[in-house]
Amino acid sequence: MILLNLSGLRSNTIARESAHGNCAAKPSRLDVGLRLPVAVDSSGGGSELDWWAQTSTKACPNQADSLTDTKSMPDSTQLTQFPRPSVAVDTAVLCPVPGRGLHVLLTHPGDGVWQLPGSILRPQERLAEAVARCLREKARLVDRAPVQLHVFDQPDRDDRGWVISVAHLDVLSTTDVGFGDASSPETEPDPKDARRRKLAPVHSVRELSAEHQEIVRVAVHRLRSLHERTPDPFGLLPEEFSLRQLRELHQIVSGENLQADTFRRTMLPLLAPTGQAVSQGRGRPAQTFTRRSEIALHRDAGADHGRQR
Repeated sequence: MILLNLSGLRSNTIARESAHGNCAAKPSRLDVGLRLPVAVDSSGGGSELDWWAQTSTKACPNQADSLTDTKSMPDSTQLTQFPRPSVAVDTAVLCPVPGRGLHVLLTHPGDGVWQLPGSILRPQERLAEAVARCLREKARLVDRAPVQLHVFDQPDRDDRGWVISVAHLDVLSTTDVGFGDASSPETEPDPKDARRRKLAPVHSVRELSAEHQEIVRVAVHRLRSLHERTPDPFGLLPEEFSLRQLRELHQIVSGENLQADTFRRTMLPLLAPTGQAVSQGRGRPAQTFTRRSEIALHRDAGADHGRQR
């Protein structure tokens, strides 16, 4: 029989583990030797492991508690045991209005307050289906495919309970929204809907809840960011347009005047000339352009990268 006396080795580690109740790890022979001189079987077996099995529970009383805690955890295969939030969709429909700036479409349920068109998901309903349903039923907009904007998941954002909102963004002209006369966008042409829909300036939406105001702010920021690097990203202009028409649209979205020369240098590489011209009042006709295809833009980007190398 060989007696092991490994005093001092890893004693600090053992003390820390005991203090924190860390008894789940399988003991090494060094750990066992520190506790008691042990007889090691020369045949390769280890009677120290038998000793550990008999004494580990006494040495670490928290082990039994940890096993009990594990058993009390919810079964991860049963989702009904976990708390579940409601999921909502809300859509910011933005409208650039000539001479009046950027507006947002608001809807009214009839017995509440003005809000963005939105809804709680119904059983087995997909996000896109819920968005299309509430735009059709509340905003009278059909065949729309808004893009996902942002997920608002603050647990206390809705006073009705735990609601996660998947916000969407769509951009339309006043005519496409159904208001017709852009000079008076707040006026609903259909008297039956005059109290159910309206356009409001994006900088004046205090009648909305704080949650919906935040969605509008994020939507406006996203739209303006897109217009900084992309000509008419939502295709509001005709297929062929002049630089002046494009700049006027971007100014409405940005809410500020854009320097003509700087705007021209930024947008020309993203446009393709049509070889045609359009009259814009006094002066000579203006050249028209179309948006360059993604394929052409990627091809030019690859060529530029090759020249740099």
